[in-house]
Amino acid sequence: QKFFGIGDEMPASAEESYTPRVVTFQAGLKKKFLGHLFAGVQFDFEQMTMETVEPGGILDAGDITGSRGGLLSGFGVSIDWDTRDGVIFPRRGVYLQLSADTYGALTGSDFTFTSLKADFRKYLPVNPNHVLALQVLFRSENGDVPFHKLALIGGDSLMRGYYRGRYRDKSLLAFQGEYRVTVWKRIGVAGFAGLAAVFPRLADLRLDRLKYSLGT
Repeated sequence: QKFFGIGDEMPASAEESYTPRVVTFQAGLKKKFLGHLFAGVQFDFEQMTMETVEPGGILDAGDITGSRGGLLSGFGVSIDWDTRDGVIFPRRGVYLQLSADTYGALTGSDFTFTSLKADFRKYLPVNPNHVLALQVLFRSENGDVPFHKLALIGGDSLMRGYYRGRYRDKSLLAFQGEYRVTVWKRIGVAGFAGLAAVFPRLADLRLDRLKYSLGT
């Protein structure tokens, strides 16, 4: 995997490679309440061993939390409001998830931190074959957070076009939109655009440092 450091100003030249060995287990229990309201609890366990890091790199110095690997485990709660007409390819409805997780010595974790997430999505049918999908995502990590559990920009679903983890920090705010068109049966095309920022604290959010993503 690639690591570019922490923060929104790390240059591409800071790229270094590392190889983790990860054993992970996640479980959750969720119950439906009052129509579209769901609530539940969740458990997260992960044991990471750093197989290789670049000699002389940022991770090799050992100053980054989690750069030597370690065990993390924690419990959390989540509340969902879900009116979507489907999960795989929704065409209408709203999805809102609020979740909070805590990791610490009580659960055997080597790291003590909390994680908060708010994920809001809205699906608007333009016509039977066209859908506009919108998303606002906020994440906040606080405490002794391993670098691989920080809020990340990039990947196949958040700010596509950036390598997953190109930018990372304790907080993330992202806005995304996607226009989906069904061409024939299960074949379709989509255009997407997004704005996102990572920052250590909400007070450090700067609109002039927003990253953008645009494509089809």
